[in-house]
Amino acid sequence: MTHNYTVVTNRGSILWSRVVYATNMHASYLLAFLAGPDGIIRTRGQVLATRTSVGTDQIV
Repeated sequence: MTHNYTVVTNRGSILWSRVVYATNMHASYLLAFLAGPDGIIRTRGQVLATRTSVGTDQIV
């Protein structure tokens, strides 16, 4: 396995061939190229899960 990337943290360095950068709407503060109208746009997302009041056989 070829280590193409070095991730440096305050706890040490990690060598790896792939890096996944997972973040939220504040990514543009860390990666400047994600700022602006073509970058990450801040939105608010919500999810609500409820039980149905009828059985699945009654849903059309």
